[in-house]
Amino acid sequence: MPTISTWIFIGLISLVISVIIRIVAEKSNKNSVEIAAIVIIPIVGNFFSDSDPINVRSIVIAYSLFVYLVCTLICHLIVFLVKKCKSILGESVPQEGLTVVLPRDAPFRIDQGFIDNLPADVDSLTHMCYEVGVITSSFTEQFPTLDTDQKRAELIRSYFLGICYHLLDLFDDSVRVHVRILKKLSEMDYIYEKYVATFNKKEYQRAMKPMSANNKMILTSYQNEQSLIASLNKSLCEPGSRQTWKNFMTFALRSVTYEGKPVFSMGISTARVKTDRLFFLNYCCIETIIERYVEIMVSTKGCKDFIIKHYFSSS
Repeated sequence: MPTISTWIFIGLISLVISVIIRIVAEKSNKNSVEIAAIVIIPIVGNFFSDSDPINVRSIVIAYSLFVYLVCTLICHLIVFLVKKCKSILGESVPQEGLTVVLPRDAPFRIDQGFIDNLPADVDSLTHMCYEVGVITSSFTEQFPTLDTDQKRAELIRSYFLGICYHLLDLFDDSVRVHVRILKKLSEMDYIYEKYVATFNKKEYQRAMKPMSANNKMILTSYQNEQSLIASLNKSLCEPGSRQTWKNFMTFALRSVTYEGKPVFSMGISTARVKTDRLFFLNYCCIETIIERYVEIMVSTKGCKDFIIKHYFSSS
């Protein structure tokens, strides 16, 4: 039975061997587990073939290598399982550095590029707010003067299209900005379909796939009153939703509801996973900014009632 001093000696030998193996692994571009296995096999073999039954040195070295090999394998297994769990759960592990927490409880690392772009981001957002304020003021003046439902419906559509254009101006890359509208298919069946969309500085004419009214991104955004980014909320995304667009932001507009559901939802889709301005808008609560203007729009006399009547009375 080994004494305490023997165990201490084995521990020190294990430590020295671990350092040596790591150095050799780095120099030879091999895995430390492979190096440990390569070293332990001949020593253990020598131990069992030795004519002297009490070869203490061989016992200590072989046992130390064996302990190191087992511990290394366990560590590799733990790291693999943790990474796998993070991938499945859609959690993101923040890298070193300053981070901000974006909805929902997702850390986002701020790098130097993000900080350098802040003055331009703030300037662009301020300009966007001014432009949306202009079209909102124009809407409140025009809507009461219209005398046909067709003209009222077209003005509402033009208003949301204008918001899409001004949001699109915030981006330089290939970005699509869209508004979806709730549609009643039957008494218990609703979907969100394309209402208006912009892309590449012009109106986006292609069809967009309808979404269920139970879409988790839209519902969670509505319930939490927050815009949500897909890459930070993977568990809420539908399978295949990030094939064409690598990342997107979704937020529901609460100003107009029907049967407890938001009538309008907005989305900003990008071709890249990491678009700093998308995260900047998320942090600045772009949903709240747009919501305030839409609230002014729908509070125009007769506007909210017209929207409900025009889009849902015949359903």
